[in-house]
Amino acid sequence: MSPLHKALYRKMLNANCEPDERQERMINAELARCLVWLYWISGIMMLLCFFHDKLQSNAVSALTLTWMFIFFFITNFTVVNRLGWELARPENISMETLPHYLRQYKKSIFWDGVFMAAYLSILGMNIIRPIYLSFILCTVYVVLLKIKLYREEKAALLQILTDKPSDQEEKDDEPAA
Repeated sequence: MSPLHKALYRKMLNANCEPDERQERMINAELARCLVWLYWISGIMMLLCFFHDKLQSNAVSALTLTWMFIFFFITNFTVVNRLGWELARPENISMETLPHYLRQYKKSIFWDGVFMAAYLSILGMNIIRPIYLSFILCTVYVVLLKIKLYREEKAALLQILTDKPSDQEEKDDEPAA
């Protein structure tokens, strides 16, 4: 934990001691859970505010901009964060863990696609009538885009696995002592 985080921990809990490693892991896990909830809630609220603004034929309201700022700040924070990339694509992927990783990636692509289709259909609500046609067109576009991204990620992971020498080969190459 950084010195700022430790100072906040001491201040909030009125503790005179530093948190130990177990407590740090628990605090980080809870903060990550809060960040995920805030991400999804801000995204849903942003969509609802966009929908309300479109129904009222208003420009984007300050409330919508606030939810949009929170949502895109969290998105950019997780994408730009160096540690986030290490978690997103672990270096210890093997043939055994690849199906699990790809399953998780499919789920994230699905929910991202649903969100993007809803967002695009709300933006095109006044342009394409009826509204369900807008949602269908946006869904097809986003699904095709996400399938392309999934295939690229799978190919990149398989390339990493084929380029990475196995542990058994490395042990065979070492001279016996």
